[in-house]
Amino acid sequence: MDEFPTFISFKRAVSRLEESMSKEKTTERRDSALMRFQLSFDTAIKSTKNYLKSQGQECYTAKQCLRSAFQVGLIDHDPAWLEMVDDRNEIIHTYDESIADSIYGKLKTYLQLFKSLINKLEQVES
Repeated sequence: MDEFPTFISFKRAVSRLEESMSKEKTTERRDSALMRFQLSFDTAIKSTKNYLKSQGQECYTAKQCLRSAFQVGLIDHDPAWLEMVDDRNEIIHTYDESIADSIYGKLKTYLQLFKSLINKLEQVES
């Protein structure tokens, strides 16, 4: 399948995010975790997009892909998914210490959502 390398990258990115979240928070580790969050998010959307395409559906934006993923049962209806889109865009386009700390505080929740998506994608591909 053409999405296989993307899915492997997604799983790797989430593993690295989890690894960085398991260590004591420092400014450097926070910034590293935020970068790993961005990569995890981007590969999550690409993996979702690839799955939806294999099901005959197209999506073009992250929010559109997430809404479609919910409709087909790939993700649960959780407002944190859409909040994640906004946080990802915020951290990429505006760097502010308070924003970075705020988003870092949400990464454990986001990590669980990523893991849930990985489990669903593994189930539907087997």
